[in-house]
Amino acid sequence: MRILGAFLAAAAAAPARADVVEVPGTVPFSAIPGWEAGTTLDVLQPILASCQRWAAMPATYALGGDGDIQTLGGTPAQWRTACTALNRVSQTLPPMPRPPRRMPRPRTAAFRALEEAKAQAVVQRNLALRDALETHFVAMPAGTGLLTAYFEPVLRGALGPGAPFSVPLYARPPELVDSPLPRGRRSWGALRDGRVEPMPDRAAIGAGALAGRGLEIAWIADPLDAFLLHIQGSGRILLGNGATMRLGYAGQNGHPFRSVSGRGGRTLREMISAAGGPEGANAILGGNPSYVFLRRVEGLRDDQGPIGALGVPLTPDRSVAVDREHVPLGAPVFIVPSEEGRPRNAPPPPAARLAVAQDTGGMIRGPARADLFTGWGSEAGARAMGVYHQTAMFVLLPRPAEGTLVASRTERTPPAAGPLP
Repeated sequence: MRILGAFLAAAAAAPARADVVEVPGTVPFSAIPGWEAGTTLDVLQPILASCQRWAAMPATYALGGDGDIQTLGGTPAQWRTACTALNRVSQTLPPMPRPPRRMPRPRTAAFRALEEAKAQAVVQRNLALRDALETHFVAMPAGTGLLTAYFEPVLRGALGPGAPFSVPLYARPPELVDSPLPRGRRSWGALRDGRVEPMPDRAAIGAGALAGRGLEIAWIADPLDAFLLHIQGSGRILLGNGATMRLGYAGQNGHPFRSVSGRGGRTLREMISAAGGPEGANAILGGNPSYVFLRRVEGLRDDQGPIGALGVPLTPDRSVAVDREHVPLGAPVFIVPSEEGRPRNAPPPPAARLAVAQDTGGMIRGPARADLFTGWGSEAGARAMGVYHQTAMFVLLPRPAEGTLVASRTERTPPAAGPLP
């Protein structure tokens, strides 16, 4: 907690803006390290995507969050004024300079003047966004937690089995049912003869428990790639005819997730390679009984990320998965990763940035726990694997109107959240 404590000490000394309503429990934006550098115009569209999704929901739908965070931003109705302000900003941004009919040659005075005009316009556009955020939002500290990252794998595969594609990816079985738990969580099981029973675990599915039922949605070559795709929750399959199949999360077998990793100085892939075929691989990967079912996702462009829990495409390096029990789904969050505790040879932490809570995850638990979406493909995967850092998190919430009472944590019991409408 040393990270957040330093921020809060700085917040106490930071001057407050005179033209906005101050809210107890929040911190001035000027006290958040990296606020100016990490809040640039490329985050505006992801925030507006949250606004558009909220507009399609019932006004009182429970987005999540707890305590004062839930009180200020727990329903779509509470975000409408702030979203209107950001939409106005997007329509009134200072314009970028128009390029001349004939571009000046590099290293000439005219070229330098054009580049300086572009840079100044970018500065002014970023300032316009930050001014709107500081006017219409407040920053609530969520605490300190773990920052990890995830990505969308891109794999070669086929619609049917055949060398080298022998590993099936399964669609959701028709008997799989899920029931709502508090805060948007779900319980899963198989409905048989009026009773809900456990689904087969990963080892049983890998041994053929679902084979021959027509549930195979695609086939790939590597069982570890299938395992990692399940953990990421989405993926792209490159088919032999040049088409790309997009896959998204469709459900889970109800068994708990357990970490499976390399041992004895060997990586997980090396262990599987030495295991002697599919049965050996299944024995290793079956150590995690959780299994994820997938669905085909239509209508996404190649330059769009997968659909997150909010129901909008994820944006690389701006969308994060959070714990909906503590952070409202769709809310902007500012993350400040720390060097604290980083091993000597580990990659440096990502830069502080404004992100948007547009996804959730089975292992993302805690008030300041975050999982940053880095994009798709091998390069995004390599970056994601290097993110494991402590981070401070600040949740941006709609600034209440003057005179609005903010309930204390003991005065409000948050409602249970069901599936997204």
